[in-house]
Amino acid sequence: MAKKVIDDECLNQFVSLLRQRGYTVVAPRAEGSRIVYGEVETGANFLREYINPQNSPKDFLFPRREELLSFTDDGEVIAVVPEAVKTVLLGVRPCDAMAVQHLDKIFNWDYGDIYYNRRRRNTILIGLACNKPDPTCFCTSFGNGLGPHQKENVDLMLTKLDERSYLVEAVSKTGEELLSLIACGAPGRPSHDEKALKLRERAEKMITKRLDVDTTVKVLDNNFDSDYWKDVARKCIGCGICTYLCPTCYCFDIEDEGTSRLRFWDSCQFTVYSKHATGHNPRDQPYKRYRNRVYHKFVYFKKNFDEVLCVGCGRCKLYCPMKVDIFKIVAEAEVNIVKLGRGGGV
Repeated sequence: MAKKVIDDECLNQFVSLLRQRGYTVVAPRAEGSRIVYGEVETGANFLREYINPQNSPKDFLFPRREELLSFTDDGEVIAVVPEAVKTVLLGVRPCDAMAVQHLDKIFNWDYGDIYYNRRRRNTILIGLACNKPDPTCFCTSFGNGLGPHQKENVDLMLTKLDERSYLVEAVSKTGEELLSLIACGAPGRPSHDEKALKLRERAEKMITKRLDVDTTVKVLDNNFDSDYWKDVARKCIGCGICTYLCPTCYCFDIEDEGTSRLRFWDSCQFTVYSKHATGHNPRDQPYKRYRNRVYHKFVYFKKNFDEVLCVGCGRCKLYCPMKVDIFKIVAEAEVNIVKLGRGGGV
């Protein structure tokens, strides 16, 4: 695949070119004290120095609230199809890019979701390698090559080589077409690849939090009824921040409001999430709801797709008001379940 080395000014020109060609460019930007993915008008608005924005690409592929259908007074049902907006998601970290691949599977599992797929078909991913992972990151635990420099899930990959330059690599055919539009810069050389490799190796060494996923899945699967879940869920207040900010959580509800049928995000941490029409709630206690979140990500999804529904981005702990740490809970499950000595055995 083709490669180029560009500087900040060239990158700014590239953003302007994308906008001239009709793309909405979404990238990490500052909103007050927060860093979020949002539309940028110039390359200067694109923040390069960050770990992960507070939100994720999920917001732009699976909106928090969207209209599915509308109704007329005479009973006609009108499907509402999302507008085909050409979008470039710029500066996507490898963990978020992997999360998009998970969403692709979810929304095309038993049927193709036309709302998600219309947006996805019109979205280009431009990644940014992570040279300085955060202490909350644990992306290298999940296989499939996932790590701070993984590039397989994007169309173009940017690697910041130094304060002045980026290595730009085309990963897909779409990426090659985009790269050909960049008139500035210089061809990539072997020395650039060598520098990128050293940066990758250094970044991977900085990630010290690791899970043994296969052992974890087995331990969890054999200990559903352990009192461990009551213990670890004590701090959870059921606010749902972890699910809303998670790049892979996808639960939603559908309701009719006026003459519209709406789909909007839901959370398995909410009290009424699993409440039946009869009034019975199989997850009537906070620990049951938090246990479901852990099992969905590390057991149920693994059985269905042979992958774990977590990419190690660390947002759930970083923004949790009670600092509930899913990594610690899962990593220490075997030792602590045995220590409690109650519930299912290992």
